[in-house]
Amino acid sequence: MNSQHRASHAFAFGSLLLLLSLAACSKNSSPTDPYGGGGGGGGTTSGSQFNLGPFALGQSATHTFATAGTFPYHCIVHANMGMRGTVQVDAGGADSMLVQIAAGGFSFTPTTAHVKPGAVVRWVNASNLTNHTVTSDQ
Repeated sequence: MNSQHRASHAFAFGSLLLLLSLAACSKNSSPTDPYGGGGGGGGTTSGSQFNLGPFALGQSATHTFATAGTFPYHCIVHANMGMRGTVQVDAGGADSMLVQIAAGGFSFTPTTAHVKPGAVVRWVNASNLTNHTVTSDQ
């Protein structure tokens, strides 16, 4: 094997190690970091406060809303661009709800997820960006 070929393999191997390291970091992020709440987007949480993300392409995460109320949330990075949503929890809501992240720009679709107490809301990243979060305003 010549030196140019060895250098090419070393670069490819180094790039692979970097990608694997980045993936491990995003999956093992602490719940106390700015994007915590289960580690890099995926996961399940419950309670009135949540902080999910950032989300990889196509990645999803869920949150269980145990009690009735109105729960506003936002994307940390894009809140100033209007990327905000609300979960409305009452007896007239659905058993579960899917919310797309940035499917049509910097927004959550639907903007309001209406579910009943004990329901699960799943957010899925439908954009080509990997820095979106779903973070409670509380």
